[in-house]
Amino acid sequence: MKLIEATVTKAPKQISTKYGDRIVLNCLTYTGEEVAVWGNPGDCNLTNRYPNEPVNLAVNEKGKYSVVEQVTTNATPPPAKSDSKAEEIKDYSQRLAKLYSHCFRTVSSEMSNTDLPLESLKDIATCVFITTQRKFNL
Repeated sequence: MKLIEATVTKAPKQISTKYGDRIVLNCLTYTGEEVAVWGNPGDCNLTNRYPNEPVNLAVNEKGKYSVVEQVTTNATPPPAKSDSKAEEIKDYSQRLAKLYSHCFRTVSSEMSNTDLPLESLKDIATCVFITTQRKFNL
């Protein structure tokens, strides 16, 4: 198994295949190679990713990619977190901040040829953010 660093290029997408519904996450490796990571619907390692987010990928001997959260080189388990709830909240809020940032950049880019004030762009980005949260149960 080989580990590589990559960046998410597109939001994950659910696709119907001859094997049933699958999730695909497109990534760009640090070498410039476009790769697709496939998984089952509901796989949080794939569905909670956003464009431009850095990810660690593992590639097996068959060339299949998978997202890995944290890589450890020794067999000892990581130290127990003293406040796992606080870490969970921190992680969740960071993901939401990344999502809002993405929504704002997208809205700003799409509306760049209009003369809307910044406040209006923020309002539109907030609507897109809330709609996205609801659609993907974030």
